[in-house]
Amino acid sequence: MAIVPDLLQIKATVERMEKRYSAQNGDVAQVLWAAYVKVKVRFETDLSDERDIWLSRAAALMLLKYQLEVSK
Repeated sequence: MAIVPDLLQIKATVERMEKRYSAQNGDVAQVLWAAYVKVKVRFETDLSDERDIWLSRAAALMLLKYQLEVSK
């Protein structure tokens, strides 16, 4: 059985991840963060459903996390 998080849970997770990854040091982290900030604006512009926006942000942050892990 799948667990479907509510919007408040998704927002809290995204905000926690944003806080963590915006504070990362290093060239790779800074480039990835700058790209995330740009794509975040695109999500807010291109998507109309608030849940879709936050899920898209979460997905982009998961990709950022993965890239930082493999670049170590």
